[in-house]
Amino acid sequence: MNKSIAVARKCLEENLSFDESAYICKREARFFGIIRRNIIQMLDDLDLNRVLHLGSSEELFSDKDFLLHTTSLIPYAVFINGKNYTGHSPKILKNELLTLFLETYFKPQAAQLQNALIIPLGKGVEEVLSRYIREGVIKEENILLGFPHPSGANGHRLQQFSMNKERMKETIRAFFRKG
Repeated sequence: MNKSIAVARKCLEENLSFDESAYICKREARFFGIIRRNIIQMLDDLDLNRVLHLGSSEELFSDKDFLLHTTSLIPYAVFINGKNYTGHSPKILKNELLTLFLETYFKPQAAQLQNALIIPLGKGVEEVLSRYIREGVIKEENILLGFPHPSGANGHRLQQFSMNKERMKETIRAFFRKG
């Protein structure tokens, strides 16, 4: 959020249009910092950059960003007991309000991603996507199941990534073979 605000301010100072500013804010701020670095490293370790003919997956966050669509399950800041919601307590699918947000905002997007490779960031997102698989909204073979949340605070990230790495690489290869 802080990065978005700083970028928006710079866009205002440069008298850019609202549409240009919104695009630049999203491009510059999405998964900013260590989370972005971890995502890039993991995607490169999975050879996604090679499949896409990129030097590095970092290009997905710069000049090749037209290949990337980022979104959130919940499009708004959520606080539980005055603290930032981590996606775990309460579980999204066990909370009426959060489930309503999913149904209203994310599910329609998910339905449009039938031909996209979906990279869920963490187990909480996977739980929601698993529900959508069961409901026929998305296809399991299009999802990089086992991709850990890239936060530096995720102490199990490297272990989870290592455990699922070969299966995720095969998912990527299979996805791009069929497409």
